[in-house]
Amino acid sequence: MLARSHPLLRLRRGARLRLKCPLPAGFGTWLDAAGRPCAPSPLLLAGWARAGRPWEFVARAPAHALVTPLPDWPGQPRLRLRVLAEAFATLFAAAAA
Repeated sequence: MLARSHPLLRLRRGARLRLKCPLPAGFGTWLDAAGRPCAPSPLLLAGWARAGRPWEFVARAPAHALVTPLPDWPGQPRLRLRVLAEAFATLFAAAAA
């Protein structure tokens, strides 16, 4: 159960986020469009994992959040990352408006 002050509870679908620090290797579970676990290309992952990268909030569940990196070019795969709710605030912050 998340505390009422947890930043994850204030987000709405489509909210813009930024990655506060580089994404640790092997962190979270990557999901394809159908929700199946998958492994992203190492080239895509290198760009997605850098600090300051813009992301988008997709959804939340009791123990997880789903986020997706914003695409760099049209047609770029839109994979989602399932992140534990406890680690969410450590990695992500709301993007400046």
